[in-house]
Amino acid sequence: MFTSRNDQRGVSMMHPAPSQHNHTRFYIVLITLVVGGIFFLLVMNDSNKQFGLTGSTVGLFDDGNESVTEDDLFVEDSPEAVQKLRSREVDISLQFDNTPLVNKEATIKHLEAHVKNPKTPIKINENFLELSDPETINLVLEGFSGKLQFDGVDVALTGKAQKIKVNGITFSAKEKISLVLDDADYSYLAIDEVELVDLTIPEGSGQLNVADKLRYTLEQEGLNFYSFVGKIVIDEQAENLLDMEGVAKGLEVSGSLLNLDVR
Repeated sequence: MFTSRNDQRGVSMMHPAPSQHNHTRFYIVLITLVVGGIFFLLVMNDSNKQFGLTGSTVGLFDDGNESVTEDDLFVEDSPEAVQKLRSREVDISLQFDNTPLVNKEATIKHLEAHVKNPKTPIKINENFLELSDPETINLVLEGFSGKLQFDGVDVALTGKAQKIKVNGITFSAKEKISLVLDDADYSYLAIDEVELVDLTIPEGSGQLNVADKLRYTLEQEGLNFYSFVGKIVIDEQAENLLDMEGVAKGLEVSGSLLNLDVR
């Protein structure tokens, strides 16, 4: 019986060994999974430098030494920060599926409009221009200054131009020529070297590139430029309805001031 009890005790003392071995194996597997997960995230982060932000995507162009955080992108409503960004000029380009709403005095180096309705009245030096049944009107202005109005449908102009061309017919004089164009339905509008203050673009989707550094993918968001100088093209037949390129100050995206000083 004594020997039997020793044998039984010996058997019972050997039971914990397999349990300790199983725990060790579990920890090894767990550590392997954690290390593998971290490595996977690092690889994915390196291959895709863009990240989501309120339904949009923000990222940097090729520059391994730069990074952008969500706090970097938008500025809180401090007067100092707002004043700084509204005074800083930065190159931008925008491709968008909506058009600006403009009703302002403007000076324009070059403007071209393709007017759909051939019966649209055009007044040059107080005289209405009569055209012989064209299908469309191709209007080109050089050196225009005056009232500029346009949205995604109509364009209107009241002012003076150095040179006016209508369907290939050129009007020019030593003094600037007066022009009135009322609510012309257009399919193409290109405005080059125009300066606009407080430029608003209603909600839409597209892509904004800032200073070859920041790429912002817009998804049903509105834009407001404190000021913009550059080129605006609206083309119904193009892949992007609106194409803008120039220099901007103080850009707001859906009401939030975008940090154009990201370095």
